[in-house]
Amino acid sequence: MYFPAGRYLDTDSAHCCVSSWRFPTEVPRAKLTGLYITNALAKTEAVENGFDEAIMLTPSGYVAEGSGENIFLVVDGKLVTPPASDGILVGITRDTVMNWPRTNWASKR
Repeated sequence: MYFPAGRYLDTDSAHCCVSSWRFPTEVPRAKLTGLYITNALAKTEAVENGFDEAIMLTPSGYVAEGSGENIFLVVDGKLVTPPASDGILVGITRDTVMNWPRTNWASKR
């Protein structure tokens, strides 16, 4: 069964900020509403300051994730994302993106 969710951000290029809210690594990461309160606060802070999205950092100051999505970059032709050991939500989307390049990246470049 397929339910189209639409776009999370209503823009082709997001204007992002680093949130003052830190990513909570001390709590278990699961899709439970109460665990997303920090993400909601980070998103609210970003929008109130004129940004589209917030980038959250770990308590050590490393990039963790956006307020509502994983973060992926291509650096020197390699796909990079924060490690699961940082406590980020490891789910279907992250797994799909991390495995997609193995079969598709070379043919799309």
